[in-house]
This record gives sequence, C-alpha cells and structure tokens, in this order.
Amino acid sequence: MTEETPAPVLPSSRSLILVLGGIAMMSGLLVVLTYQLTLPRITYNQQMALEKAIFAVLPEATVKSNYLLDESGLALLSDEDFANANVFAGYDGDGELTGLAMEASARGYQDVVTILYGYSLESE
Repeated sequence: MTEETPAPVLPSSRSLILVLGGIAMMSGLLVVLTYQLTLPRITYNQQMALEKAIFAVLPEATVKSNYLLDESGLALLSDEDFANANVFAGYDGDGELTGLAMEASARGYQDVVTILYGYSLESE
C-alpha cells in the first residue's frame, strides 16, 4: 500500500526555447554594446601607444609626419589619418629629418605580430 506520487509537470519545449533564445539574445546584445562603447577608447589608447613607440625608436625626433607606403607609392597623410599610416618620419626642432620609423607585421603562431623599427640618419 504505497501511495504513488504524480510525475512532475515538465515545462513545454516552447517556453524553454523562448527563455534560452532570450538569454542568448541579451548576451549577444551585451557583447556588441560593450564592443561599440569601448572601441573608441581602445583605438585612442592604441594610437597613443604607437605614437609613444615612434618617439622611442626615434629619440632625436620632436615632431613626426605620417605616410602611407603601398603599391602606388608614398603618400603624406594628415594627423586624422594616423591609423592608416605605416611609415613615420621624425624631425628635430629645426625641422631636419632625423630618421624613419616603419611598422611591419607578420603572422605569428596564434596572432599577428606587429613590430616598429626605426632607422636613424645619424647612426647609420
């Protein structure tokens, strides 16, 4: 004389799918929102780090100019196009060219490895 307990009522598949879909949509929205909100700050910090590195490899330079070197040749860029530049010319206080800094990158084991190397006219 045992009393049978009724089986628990399971939620419908539809409600499970709706809840899981809603959570996934909210998670995706939060990831995209975080990316969009932090992108300007990350870009600014990367540009400041690159500018600091340029003056580290060209210690005599006080002013720099941005250039883009591609298949069509060398083109002078404005400071607003700093992100597109891959060659940087350093000038001293008198406006004399002190050296060049060039950015290069190659595929590494897991990610792209980017280096910045400088060529000084004074210490060839």
